[in-house]
Amino acid sequence: MTESKLMTQVELAQYLNTTVAVLNTWRSIGKLKIPYIKYGRNLRYRKSDIDKWLESQTVNKPVGE
Repeated sequence: MTESKLMTQVELAQYLNTTVAVLNTWRSIGKLKIPYIKYGRNLRYRKSDIDKWLESQTVNKPVGE
């Protein structure tokens, strides 16, 4: 199994070019269903999961893929 970096909410917000407040809203209302790991009060996002999720959100994939 390959290791994948765990990102904080701040790191994920930067990666997705959004804000932590938007991530919190998306998570609380169930919009977009970004995969996350929760332990205690901590939330982490596995980069490999985020990359797969982003790929699944692609609407117009290039021809041949």
